[in-house]
Amino acid sequence: MGVAQPGGVRRVFGVVVLLVAFLVPGAVAVAATGTPVDGGTAMYPRAVRLADGRVLLTVTQFPPGGPAGAIYEHAGGGFRRVGTVADPEARQGLCCTTLFELPRQVGALGAGTLLWAGAVGQDGGGERRMTIRLWASTDAGRSWRFLSTVARSGNSGGLWEPELAVDPSGRLVAYFADESQPGRSQVLVQAVSADGVTWSARTPIVTGPQPGHRPGMPAVRRLPDGRWLLAYEVCGFGGQYDCAVRSRTSADATNWGDPARLDPVVTTADGRYLTATPTLATTATGRVLLIAQRVRAANGTDLPAPAMFTSLDSGGSWAATAAPVAVTGPRPGVCANYSPVVVPTVDGTGVLQVTTDDTGAGCRAVYREALLPPSSNAAGRFAHSSGACVDVAAGGTANAAVVQTWQCNDAPVQRWTLRPDGSVEARGRCLDVPGAATAAGTPLQIWDCNGTAAQQWLRRADGSLLNPNSGRCLDAPGGVTTNGTRLQLWDCNGAAPQRFPFTPW
Repeated sequence: MGVAQPGGVRRVFGVVVLLVAFLVPGAVAVAATGTPVDGGTAMYPRAVRLADGRVLLTVTQFPPGGPAGAIYEHAGGGFRRVGTVADPEARQGLCCTTLFELPRQVGALGAGTLLWAGAVGQDGGGERRMTIRLWASTDAGRSWRFLSTVARSGNSGGLWEPELAVDPSGRLVAYFADESQPGRSQVLVQAVSADGVTWSARTPIVTGPQPGHRPGMPAVRRLPDGRWLLAYEVCGFGGQYDCAVRSRTSADATNWGDPARLDPVVTTADGRYLTATPTLATTATGRVLLIAQRVRAANGTDLPAPAMFTSLDSGGSWAATAAPVAVTGPRPGVCANYSPVVVPTVDGTGVLQVTTDDTGAGCRAVYREALLPPSSNAAGRFAHSSGACVDVAAGGTANAAVVQTWQCNDAPVQRWTLRPDGSVEARGRCLDVPGAATAAGTPLQIWDCNGTAAQQWLRRADGSLLNPNSGRCLDAPGGVTTNGTRLQLWDCNGAAPQRFPFTPW
């Protein structure tokens, strides 16, 4: 685990701490712009798309009987609870769980077996001996059996944040953060198993060059080019790059190079970078997706809205776009956008994001689905079923020109370009929310393209256009689409006044 900055908030998911901080009674009032998974306390979401297309989610919850892994299935536009991992050892604390579906047989575990792993025992006091515990399910998370202890700490130092993969030889690999190594604050280690039951000794994969460095939060995915990518944070670094997300690659998921090497920070062309709690995903179209708790400008300034980084060249270069769920921030601690996760659609054109935010009712999991921006500029129009198009009034190109509906006529002011950064441009200016407002009823305009949250838009499968910063959609007031109707922001509802699907030229 790292040390959250600012404020030196240590990332400890102790039961007592959580009961005080997050189990506050009251109505659910999620601050993030997503839809609540349910009304329960939830932390550290992890989700996986199964080979059959279903999406399963686990979050850590804290019922009276002790911490547990809640299992949900995404179906019918929402999530429903389907199972629970109730590890008796978790009564001494449960942290940072994960889900993984075996892509092939490992020992007696058949392909399609679902694995759940968690860090257990952090509330054991000075004599604690934390473990990484592994459970298995053969019925898509409905029932679970204990499989093995991956590792046990040799002292009171913690073991955190397990991540799983299967290497090319068919071995199960567990990656996790380890505070028990002598002379080091925290390192990343791995252990391997031929059957998921008997595990090798831990071997360091990232230590950092300084004893006080704290590499943590490993995320591992196989890249489109066949290599493996490891993304992780390094806290304890100090300065603007404290907890910045870094990465390295491996040809075989186990040989990662010199553990002491300080890997470069993952940055975009304009110098933006992510900090804290990274997760990875890859799409069927070959994109690599990277998301984390916060995003910073090149000068180290925290930017107000979360971002998702995308790569078209297996992590060689990165671009930023809006994350579907906006969590107001940045805020320290272990809830607000802490370790968000994205799951690509089967065809790779969209994502489902799950994250958490703290509210008056506690820490809650929220989600939202959206289509990914195109990998290169895509020109077209936004056309309503009534025959009206999204248009700029009077052919205007000046800042603050009104965005309205008008009969589709293929005029230049109806020709919009979707850009990879999530902006939508017409005649050199971008679709904009004045002042980055978030209120329902805010009228829309065009403005100089500037890449801010006011100009970030994501299409949705129902044909609507989402502004993640506000959590609201482009809307025709009252469903009126006659010529000259000024478009606005409104609560996303999937109704006809918001369905302006994009049609490429």
